[in-house]
Amino acid sequence: MLEECYPRLYADISRHVNASFTSETVVHDVFSSVCTEIVKDGVNWARIIAVYTFAGALATECYKDSRSVFVTEVSNWMYEFTALHLVDWIKKRGGWVSIYD
Repeated sequence: MLEECYPRLYADISRHVNASFTSETVVHDVFSSVCTEIVKDGVNWARIIAVYTFAGALATECYKDSRSVFVTEVSNWMYEFTALHLVDWIKKRGGWVSIYD
């Protein structure tokens, strides 16, 4: 839904951040910087959704640009980011099922 409402925000990410996704380090730095920025003022369901949407858009762009090797890495980074920055907040609010409350 976010991608549909803001298609230009989630398309051509490399152009938005002025970086060429030629190495895992570059893609990881972009992932980490953007996700950290999204939650810098705190975590809420909207920001969690934005982080996951960004990760999906980033993985899609890597795949489309014939850099599918980074797709698995984006998934791993998302797992790590969730564990470090989101999981405690999610647990305190009753888990994923409470997103509908």
